[in-house]
Amino acid sequence: MKYVQQVRGKWIVRLTVPDELRAIIGQRELVEGGLPSDTRARERMAHRILSRFFATIEEAREVLEARKNLPSDILSIAAKNYYNCTINADAQKRVSMPTEAQIDAEKERALESLNQAQREKRQSVTSIINATTDFELMAGARYFDRNIRQRRLNALRSSFSTGETRWIEPAVKRYLDDNGLDVQRDTQVWRDLAEAMTRAEIEALERTLERDRGDFSGQPSDPLLTSPDPKPASAQTGIKGDQGLALSEALASFHDERTAGGSTLAPKTMEEHRNAVRMFNEFMEEDIAVAAITKKHVIAYKQALLKTPNRYTMRFSGMTLPEAIKANAKLTEPFSTLAPKTVNMKWLSHLSSVLNWAVENGHIEFNPAQGVRVNTGSKVQQAPSRLAFTRPELQAIFGHAMFANPTAYGLKRKHPPRAAVRQP
Repeated sequence: MKYVQQVRGKWIVRLTVPDELRAIIGQRELVEGGLPSDTRARERMAHRILSRFFATIEEAREVLEARKNLPSDILSIAAKNYYNCTINADAQKRVSMPTEAQIDAEKERALESLNQAQREKRQSVTSIINATTDFELMAGARYFDRNIRQRRLNALRSSFSTGETRWIEPAVKRYLDDNGLDVQRDTQVWRDLAEAMTRAEIEALERTLERDRGDFSGQPSDPLLTSPDPKPASAQTGIKGDQGLALSEALASFHDERTAGGSTLAPKTMEEHRNAVRMFNEFMEEDIAVAAITKKHVIAYKQALLKTPNRYTMRFSGMTLPEAIKANAKLTEPFSTLAPKTVNMKWLSHLSSVLNWAVENGHIEFNPAQGVRVNTGSKVQQAPSRLAFTRPELQAIFGHAMFANPTAYGLKRKHPPRAAVRQP
């Protein structure tokens, strides 16, 4: 059977990861052993393993495709990074420029060299050039640098009318290489990125020329550079002001209790708990205190989950849950979103479990996630068609005198009648 090999007497399944997907999966091969020696049993197990391996490969391909379709906020991030790099490089170059004292010292050295050559009667065109070159380069360094920046600015501006991209190509290549993005040159995605970085460098060069005139107040005006940065999930944990225990702390304590004294909680379940808390905190944009969580928060979170793309942490690496929702919506063909059953049985259920622990341990009065579910139309989700009678209501009904003698309304009983229900 293909992909099944015997290595040192043991049967394994081995699948080579395509080159373009290795950076995403983090492995050159997918390997799993422990296959039985029986041929039929081994093949059945191998089919299950290979199905999982191929699913991993397919997911990685989807991630790769998602990276190729750069949404506008990613273009904005790329533009801002390149703008800042250009500004910082200019600042470093200004620091390394020769000072007036260094230029004067070089001038004195050049004059002394010329005088020495004249005294020794070996002065020539070549000796004059050799003596004055360093001085001329130092004296004109700022002028030459400013002139180069102005000419590059003009070239970049003209590229929008000529379509010329050679000025920005090295920067685009560095960005793609640094971020592991496989984007072919002259595709629409490549051109969008090239345009974004060209606009960023134009703004940066304008700032440098302003600084040549002593004006350091300039700020970028291009929308790519002025749009707000996506808010990352807060890395803070612990007590939030005077509101008590943070959600991440509640999870840690919940797990401590469930695993205390030799009790076990499946590692997969614990990992899902952690993911559920992380996702909710990403939605809230902070590690929120359990006492600050309201039912409205959980309902809004439920609605966000229904718009969340499947496996968003892989497909939109580095993005929080809200950012992934926005990025997915901007794709020409958005990825499928979480199924209502998954939202109910996994993410809302796990969040509710942690909040139940907070209720039981006195951190909050009630569980704000209790009863928050996606209405799937199933029977378990439907509200009861009628309410049950309470005990006092039943006593009031059946304690009436008409029920004291069953023969009065045609019922036959083998046993003697019992006393009527006593009214409260």
